Amino acid sequence: MSLSNLAPHLPRLFAKRGLPLHLTFFVTARCNAKCKHCFYWDSLNKGQTDLTLEEIDKVAASMKRVMWVAFTGGEPFLRKDLPEFAKILHDRLHPVTLSINTNGIKTDEIVASAERLVKNCPTTFVGILCSLDGLQATHDRIRGVPRNFERTVETFRELKKLSAHHPNMGAGISTTFCAWNQDEMDEMFEFVVKDLKPDNWDLSYVRGKPMVPAIGVADVAKYRRLKARIEQAFASGALNYYQNMPLSRVVHAKERLATKTILETLETGKFQTPCYAGALSAVISEEGDVYACEMLSEKLGNLREAGYDLAKIWEAERARSMRTFIRDTKCFCTHECNTSINLLFNPAAYPKIGREMLREWTQPNRVENFGSDRPHHDGVKVAPMTTQHPVLPNAPATPVAALAGAVPTDPNGRAEKENGTGQ
Repeated sequence: MSLSNLAPHLPRLFAKRGLPLHLTFFVTARCNAKCKHCFYWDSLNKGQTDLTLEEIDKVAASMKRVMWVAFTGGEPFLRKDLPEFAKILHDRLHPVTLSINTNGIKTDEIVASAERLVKNCPTTFVGILCSLDGLQATHDRIRGVPRNFERTVETFRELKKLSAHHPNMGAGISTTFCAWNQDEMDEMFEFVVKDLKPDNWDLSYVRGKPMVPAIGVADVAKYRRLKARIEQAFASGALNYYQNMPLSRVVHAKERLATKTILETLETGKFQTPCYAGALSAVISEEGDVYACEMLSEKLGNLREAGYDLAKIWEAERARSMRTFIRDTKCFCTHECNTSINLLFNPAAYPKIGREMLREWTQPNRVENFGSDRPHHDGVKVAPMTTQHPVLPNAPATPVAALAGAVPTDPNGRAEKENGTGQ
């Protein structure tokens, strides 16, 4: 990310009005995994009619330049036309970055599609992240697919080879930290950092309403410690995502601040920073439904019904009401992508980002611990899921029940029997 890439978006530091510059695109609801921590599980494989390339082109034509597009789903690479989908957005919207998460199950198809896609987007950095949620037994159990771990590792290694021939491509690992994998993260760290050696390791705290609710009850202290180890790997160069990036110090400092913000949110369950979902960030579903955020269930409109004109939805009263609701209620969550955008486009955050940069410059060998674990009467800080899925103003918000101490269940609501804890 260079200053010239950012320049078209700099006015949004001070003026949040306008079309979104951060798009999360659920490109399909088809999926070949059954992930227990997935918050989208009850929308998958329901026979939805995905937006066609012609429809996507109409939507993109109604928009302006964006900074970041994230492809998700479902499994994005189940769309055979994903490279053409990406090309439309590349040519119309000129994103600085396109990120894609994949479960890595179909190695040959994913690698072939990725190669076409990267060639289709020569001026965009394409980061492809293979989801890996533990070592073999744990990962396959969470994902619900035999040999998923083995296939994902193979896919990652092939993508890493491919990235060596394409300077606009990165190959990384994405992990959802949850109750089922938190106790093997030391071994996971050794495998990912020292064996796989990805460009990037993206660690997200489980959120939303997962298929198996108890998987969302994870220990924040263990999450904090793993985040600190990953940060040290970036600082030492063992993970090199930031090393060759223009404005690398700024981006890295902002990401450290994002981690601290998320940890503070998990620890306190309180608002930390203004959220620009519905203003700078938008979510578009596979059938064209538009949302302010993944965690807000209120639909702002549908692109097919709006003649594929995003501005018609974004500037309507419903979207304005949602922005007012987010601002006035100080809506918050732990979504890493939104937290990153919220800090990057908040002028009040820049003194903190500056302090992070200064610390890195003056104390380059300091081990970042992201603060100390807070004392709790039981010795462990367990974060219940505090995500809210509110509707528009004047209707009550519906908080997800706190699940600390809950009995793990399978998707049909039956108590799981594996070692009595579901972990």
